[in-house]
Amino acid sequence: MKIDDVRVKGKETRWRSTSRWGRKRVSPEAARQIAAEFEAAYARYQAQDWDAAEAALRDLNARAPRPLYDIYLERIAHFREAPPPAGWDGVFVYTTK
Repeated sequence: MKIDDVRVKGKETRWRSTSRWGRKRVSPEAARQIAAEFEAAYARYQAQDWDAAEAALRDLNARAPRPLYDIYLERIAHFREAPPPAGWDGVFVYTTK
């Protein structure tokens, strides 16, 4: 499952991050449900629907905390202060190495 698209400082190449979603402590069905909810939140993030993305990520984080959710919540806070440029392709660009 895709969890992120990023570029590193000074590069144009897009890096796609993927992960198998699931934990030994949850059933396969629960893992699929969590993955589907994250995918929906990620789509809202990429569409710059910050309110909906934030609400979905906060809900996921309250039920099953993951560092990944915190990363996106931090990015959303950043983008609220400094919105991405027009035509943003949804890829997060790291500005430091």
